[in-house]
Amino acid sequence: GSPTIPGDYEFTVAVSDGAGNTVLQTYVITVENTLPPEAPSAVISDDGSTISGSAEANTTIVIELPGGAVIETTADANGNYQATLEPALTNGETVSVTASDEVGTSPSVTADAPDTTAPEINDGDVTITDNGDAVTGRTESGATVTITVPGAVTPIVVIADESGDFTAELSPALVDGETVAVDISDEAGNSSETSVNA
Repeated sequence: GSPTIPGDYEFTVAVSDGAGNTVLQTYVITVENTLPPEAPSAVISDDGSTISGSAEANTTIVIELPGGAVIETTADANGNYQATLEPALTNGETVSVTASDEVGTSPSVTADAPDTTAPEINDGDVTITDNGDAVTGRTESGATVTITVPGAVTPIVVIADESGDFTAELSPALVDGETVAVDISDEAGNSSETSVNA
């Protein structure tokens, strides 16, 4: 059969005449690369500071970060690559990775960063309405918001929507300056706490 993997292949042919004389002829054939690379692998380190993986040897690795910034590196002769992420990605971000050569570009793959960052709570992110009948706020999408009301037997639990907004109704309304404790936990289990006064 004929070789199908790109590269140079050497073969020798023995040619004999009627007198029994034999001549050896050596030839080299080259199989060209006509296909783009296969999709690389990609893994982000536990601390979010590096991304690494494997790809076709010597291909250009393009890593697209959240927000559109791009990092480029090159897979080594064994197909391994690594790139530094600065700043580190520690909030569950997703990056996409492709490998390319002179023929074309591979399908993209994605890698998810670890989520070790607690939800950020800034002044004014969580408030009680003027009439005291609800706690409202904004945080990470999908976060669990646990609200502890003075004198209540069980806390109020709501889930932030896709935009990070949440509303928890208070019944009865709080109208006497009561302090409400608010715990916000993201889907990775990181949590932040704050309090707000009626």
